Amino acid sequence: MTLSITFLKKNIFKTFRKKVVKIHLGNIKDVELDSDYDDGSYTYRVSLVFKSHNNNGHYVPLTNYYSSGKKGKEKIVSCIKSFLKIDD
Repeated sequence: MTLSITFLKKNIFKTFRKKVVKIHLGNIKDVELDSDYDDGSYTYRVSLVFKSHNNNGHYVPLTNYYSSGKKGKEKIVSCIKSFLKIDD
């Protein structure tokens, strides 16, 4: 049995356009905390990084947006890496 993760991606401007993306967990190379700086503060989101170039330009963010709360997102990165047995 191969484990996989499935994403339902929606276009925020055209909500009727949806795409289901299925990714095998073995293709995940890393989990990263992305950051964005705007208006004097940082915001963050968690992204999956892939071994192959076939999956959405090497990575898929888990959310379409950045938000505050770096420590909580660092914990999510750590938990996912632990589950997938990815070394820091």
